[in-house]
Amino acid sequence: MSKLTRELLKRIKSGDNEPLGDVFIEHFDYCTQALVKYNKCSIDDAKDVYMDAIQVLRDKIIKNQFVDQNMRGYLLTVAKNKLKNKQLKDHRHLEFNLEKVEAYLIEKKRFGNEAKYNLSPIQQQKVDSILLALKKMNDKCQQLIYRHYYEGFSLSELQKELGYGSYASIKTTIDRCRKKLNEIIKNSIHHFNTKKDEN
Repeated sequence: MSKLTRELLKRIKSGDNEPLGDVFIEHFDYCTQALVKYNKCSIDDAKDVYMDAIQVLRDKIIKNQFVDQNMRGYLLTVAKNKLKNKQLKDHRHLEFNLEKVEAYLIEKKRFGNEAKYNLSPIQQQKVDSILLALKKMNDKCQQLIYRHYYEGFSLSELQKELGYGSYASIKTTIDRCRKKLNEIIKNSIHHFNTKKDEN
């Protein structure tokens, strides 16, 4: 399926995702391998941005903004742009070394208030806020976030180990968990600032 016919476009607009599934499968290997090879990203990141590109394609079709063109080239271009934005965002948010965070957690567990931390007070507060928020989440989200971000397991590895039916399924779940985690942290910060203003 190198092009989407009028009939296929009509089906997608009516909510039928089968044609998009065919497009996804047809260009998946080429696009993800090209991203890993030429953009030096992990296979998980390549899968993520490729799925994002499929979503962009769907949105464009529904809004009548999609112009018939080389499908593989279009998906790869969108995925590259998504990857670039993700890498820039990740770089901006990488404010401290993960090894220091791990050392901080070990020190805190062993020595409590007597520990000599190698993070700044603001960095310590951020880590503590994340850990506190994580405890307020359900077991599935706690396990998934901890195993992926703290222990370093890829989503592909966790998909098999934790019994998810597909990569798309575990990706959707962890995205939902991250969104919930961010909401809890933001609410905690807002509550803390409100309390501080009242004093």
